[in-house]
Amino acid sequence: MIALYQMQRMQLKNRNPVSGIKGVPVLAMHKPFHLVYGMVIDVLHAVGVGTVKMLLNCWFSKSKQQERYSIYHKLGSCDAKLMTIAVPSVIKRPPKSLTEHNKWKAIEYFSWL
Repeated sequence: MIALYQMQRMQLKNRNPVSGIKGVPVLAMHKPFHLVYGMVIDVLHAVGVGTVKMLLNCWFSKSKQQERYSIYHKLGSCDAKLMTIAVPSVIKRPPKSLTEHNKWKAIEYFSWL
């Protein structure tokens, strides 16, 4: 939050965008509005693309295969089990291979969870 205000001050001083900030947000100037408590967390992207993607990278990434938490050596068997799952009709995207999880959409991470 402090960094945001510092960038805003720099932008006001220089009159040029700083890290994409072109000025003070209108909501920030509205006294009853609090930037932290006034925003809703986007669960789909925060959990799906944030947490689940990070966990999949830790568990199945070749670059982390020497770590204690890595299960890279079981990628093939996990992938095979994932492909045999019959998903309910409410899940519109069928499961994709874990080897391609970096290309998954947010809803696919969320469905995997």
